[in-house]
Amino acid sequence: MFKPAQNAPCPTCNSQLPAQDGRCPECQGIAELFVYKSRVAAATLALFGGMFGLHRFYLRQWRAFFYLLLCWTPLPWLAGIIESVIFLATSQKSWNARYNHGIWAGRESGKTLAIFMAIGIGLLIFAISLVSWLPFDMANRFMAAQQQQQQVILAGEHIAEATEQYLKTHQQRPDTLSQLQLNEDIISPAKAFIRFERGNIYLMPAGAKTSEVSMVPVVLKDEVLWDCGTPALPKAMLPRQCR
Repeated sequence: MFKPAQNAPCPTCNSQLPAQDGRCPECQGIAELFVYKSRVAAATLALFGGMFGLHRFYLRQWRAFFYLLLCWTPLPWLAGIIESVIFLATSQKSWNARYNHGIWAGRESGKTLAIFMAIGIGLLIFAISLVSWLPFDMANRFMAAQQQQQQVILAGEHIAEATEQYLKTHQQRPDTLSQLQLNEDIISPAKAFIRFERGNIYLMPAGAKTSEVSMVPVVLKDEVLWDCGTPALPKAMLPRQCR
């Protein structure tokens, strides 16, 4: 915060200014180096630029750099919203005493304060709701992914069983899934994550091509075994034929 230099004269009446204040005791003029800090301006910067600490730069506070360092997290944003409400809730007298050396430059518009207060409270409620909703959303996504994995694994096991039966009956590999006796209720939910090529089954339990599991049938006398290679997925995410 700018202050007049010690023993600096008043630009209006040329009287000596006190070093700790910005107002002349004789004519009540404000020193040239003094910059008035608006409460509404600080609250506005906190509300819309709090993530980057703009309000703290405006108030000439070194802590603004912490906001810049953490701008990639939601913490400065939430702090800015809270601080905007605090700024607007602060009385003009208290604000001037803290940020303006007690200098009074007129009361700032009450309507403006009310508008920014409402916006700040609204955004604060929104932020709290968002933070509360995120864990539930993540939990739902995790449960959906788990359900998808189980559906793909179950469908893979079902196709493998039907393929084994086909091999034993026809002594040759099936070309398509339509040649197998399958339960569509089991296959349909996982069809997008399964490929079938001449008896070979390709599963994507994790929903990604990079995690594909290949199941190649190997006929040994009257028994059908499955060569699953070396899948990168844990055993819990593999059909029982590959465990």
